[in-house]
Amino acid sequence: MNVHIKKLHLIWLSHTTAPILLVFIAGYILMTLNACKKENLMNTTQAESASTDGTTMIPSCSDPLSAFTVLDLIRTPDEPVNDRINMILYHYAQALRVLTQSPTHRCYLESAMMADTGGVGISLYSIAQENSSFAQALNMALRQSMATYEIYPRGVEEGIESSISDPNWDANTFLRSKMIYPPYKYEPVAYYVKRPTECEPTRQLTIVIAQDVNDCDDVAGWRGANEVLVSENEANSSSDPIIFVGPGLGVYQSTSFTGGVNEVVLTEDGIDKSSSSAVKDRSDLIDLYQIKAGYRYESSKKSEIDGWVIRFTPSTSFGSDLRPWASNTIKIHKDDINASRVFTNTLPAFALAATDYSSGRSVFFGTWECDWWASKKVVVNPCSVWIPHSVSIRMKYSHEWYFFTCGVASTFWPSTGSVWEIDNEKCRFRLRRTL
Repeated sequence: MNVHIKKLHLIWLSHTTAPILLVFIAGYILMTLNACKKENLMNTTQAESASTDGTTMIPSCSDPLSAFTVLDLIRTPDEPVNDRINMILYHYAQALRVLTQSPTHRCYLESAMMADTGGVGISLYSIAQENSSFAQALNMALRQSMATYEIYPRGVEEGIESSISDPNWDANTFLRSKMIYPPYKYEPVAYYVKRPTECEPTRQLTIVIAQDVNDCDDVAGWRGANEVLVSENEANSSSDPIIFVGPGLGVYQSTSFTGGVNEVVLTEDGIDKSSSSAVKDRSDLIDLYQIKAGYRYESSKKSEIDGWVIRFTPSTSFGSDLRPWASNTIKIHKDDINASRVFTNTLPAFALAATDYSSGRSVFFGTWECDWWASKKVVVNPCSVWIPHSVSIRMKYSHEWYFFTCGVASTFWPSTGSVWEIDNEKCRFRLRRTL
């Protein structure tokens, strides 16, 4: 029999508890997964793509651009909610381009970002509340951006033209209130992928928007006055600061949400304990996987699916061991997701030792759509009260996981060759123990 998760509600933070818990998350999550392990698809012979204003945007691979301006590249008309949020992020990115021309405002922003050791992002609304000069400058720049560009919220929100022209109107509060991708509400945040150690206003600053714009997984933004593309390799190696603007932690919104956490309910129909031949030299394997139609969270042609496992003992916060599933992500073409294709090739999963099964060790594991350019979102371990037993992973939105579960390792895999299978509305994965 398969294991079916019939009801799975993600644990998330409430408005009232988020500021406190974020401090704990930043300080106590001992390990987080590395950035998505994507290939560096550098093409040394590629031609530069000239934009309409004379600047150049160079993809990090041979994939051609569909457009030549930042605004056009981040549009996703087939995903209207994401498109609206991208337009909000565009306004924030434009505003930060203006603000960071002031060394004082730039270092105020960057100092807050450098303190964000958890990588969840700094709320642009919150830091504005703490500095009236920054708040005034941010509000003015946001209103200017909205007045300049014929994108959301113009033409959509009633009375927006008069609001934009009102110098007392709080554009920051308004845009923040619209950062909703049901059932989550998001903070507009700024964050680093590679965190500098100090603010140096003389260094060249790049500001980008959290949205991949081609099959190279490049992101688009501005370096000074020039529109540019930034690759994962550049973001991880550049000595100059790169500020990402994107949606932060998602706060789960539901009529049944009472604050603190939402209960996670896992219902199992049974566990397949049938034995089969072990595969040598691997402690565990994926030998079947599927992403089902309607659950493609990637704008490019291929989705990058990654996984995590944390080995832990529920009675203590120490001794947790976080690791990725394998040396490479699973890359699935959009056509195969649209067709709900089932793959039966064998791939390495995560490494559990024989003692993990014999000692009654617990595991917390799952899969998600990995976006190297996203801020980290927290997925809470429902089998432990200890923060180090949860995981923070880079995905644009909080719902972009495929499955997660937890329990005693020997319950999932009672003997060598035993199989555990997850089959829910988003995906299907079959994991096999080989030790």
